[in-house]
Amino acid sequence: MKVRRREFLLGGPLALAGCARTRSEYFGDTAPPTARRLVFESGSEAGSLDPAKCITDVETYVQPALFEGLTGLHPVTSEPIAALATHYEMKQSGAQFSFYLRGHSAPRGLRLPDTSELPEQYCRGRAAAPDRIAALWSDGTKITAEDFVYSWRRIQDPATAAYLAPMYFAGIRGVLALDEFTFQVDLSEPNPIFHKFLWLPAFAALPRHSVEAARIAGQEASWTEPRRMVSSGPFILDEWAPMNKIVLRRNPRYYEASLVSLDELVFLPTTNGATLVNLYKSGESHVTDVRIIPPIYATAIMGARDGLRSDACHSVWLSVNTMQPPLDNVLVRYALNMAINRAAIARTLGAGRVPARGVVPPLPGYDSPATVPFSLDGQSCDVLSFNPEAARALLSKTGHSGRMRISFSFPQDSATQEMSEIVAQQWHSILNIDCPLNLQEASVYWSQTCLMRGYQGVVKDGWTPVVADPYDFLTQFGPAQYSCAAWVDKKYDGMLAGANSTLDPAERMRELAKVETYLLRQMPLLPVYYDSWLRLQKPYVRGFPLNRLGWPIFKYAWIDTNWRPS
Repeated sequence: MKVRRREFLLGGPLALAGCARTRSEYFGDTAPPTARRLVFESGSEAGSLDPAKCITDVETYVQPALFEGLTGLHPVTSEPIAALATHYEMKQSGAQFSFYLRGHSAPRGLRLPDTSELPEQYCRGRAAAPDRIAALWSDGTKITAEDFVYSWRRIQDPATAAYLAPMYFAGIRGVLALDEFTFQVDLSEPNPIFHKFLWLPAFAALPRHSVEAARIAGQEASWTEPRRMVSSGPFILDEWAPMNKIVLRRNPRYYEASLVSLDELVFLPTTNGATLVNLYKSGESHVTDVRIIPPIYATAIMGARDGLRSDACHSVWLSVNTMQPPLDNVLVRYALNMAINRAAIARTLGAGRVPARGVVPPLPGYDSPATVPFSLDGQSCDVLSFNPEAARALLSKTGHSGRMRISFSFPQDSATQEMSEIVAQQWHSILNIDCPLNLQEASVYWSQTCLMRGYQGVVKDGWTPVVADPYDFLTQFGPAQYSCAAWVDKKYDGMLAGANSTLDPAERMRELAKVETYLLRQMPLLPVYYDSWLRLQKPYVRGFPLNRLGWPIFKYAWIDTNWRPS
């Protein structure tokens, strides 16, 4: 079914028609396609397909389909699974790792789970690729440990300007190819969960022969162009029309090519909420990203059989510029925090969002700080609570006379805009603060306003972790300064490094909780809510689960062309 583009852009009739549906019905068209083609609405445009340049969620969707790392993500548990490495050894109490790549004749250490151990809907009876057979680049060249050495050193080179390097590579002291298929990593301090991060595109091997050929020709960026890109993942790049679509095709030289069912994978950078919903309803797209459903559609989608919801391992907060007045005063930050009614925000946005009291969402084995007490006129107050009276009393003691003005910048996103408007209204009504709202295009917002700290006041911020672990949230405020907060604290950096290197798992969690308590006491951020994932997915799309991390894994996805409604 084709729909006029004007109807997509205006959005009303098609999108809102689903709001009266019952749970026994579907939100969108359910006629299965005849082609093995999946169209995924990613929500925004990718900035680069070079894994060293990975910065946005969309790039973290596309790049793993093109490039593999040492490990992959289990589609259900999100734990490490075999990718270009099949085994690993952890030595020196977690300060050294050795990875054994596909093709190694005698790998040692712990064997990573492989395809044969996945549930039937993912492996579909297919055997895992033999460990002894080397993986190949899409041009037929063998993938070796030297490719990883080249790629990791390239991302650490300041000339590459890799945004993720300070956060994920700063603790890497050195990398070495011990032989053709053995890759050794030495860390500056123990990190017992290091191997869990290695599915991230930034850690992928790159085709050094292809990158270097482009660099020598004076056009290094050209190696990522369609039909020039050499890939290691389940797909290869066929077309990239900026602000229109990215098209990938199945990689016939992938080491588990027989497992990959999709012939074509298409990413649509749809930003308008009504447009993306209408594309899905008409059958023009098959799956939406978990982060882009407008709140106005949440109730209807949650009541539909093709609406999928999950608690998210994702926190949303406001980052603060603590370098400029009035937010250089921690008491002002306390007052702002206690004047945010998080329950009202979560209730308004719906879809199961939960009011946040900290940075780290609920995780197994981790107890987040329940309170952060401080004394106000001899009375104990909790800085994490919603307490308008205490917020007003505290602000009056800061010495700021007259009406305060705090700007609030945020990216183009319907849920974020609604949240921003609510916070601004709460601060105005409770604290008499003027809060001008500054809506920005997403790429400008992240690259300039946030990363360059080019803002005053507060900005919308948040994090979906690479690993479901408190450290991945807390390190956003560490030495790498990956969060948008303009705040530096050497004591915090030291506490975080010490806690993460603790080898006993239970003790490590307790130490990380102390780090989070210290962070909240300094308050370079104002927690808002723990998110939930909500997406639309055609019932004939199989092998594509929704998990807490929310990162899509396209390798196992397939189209059931014989599906019929029950």
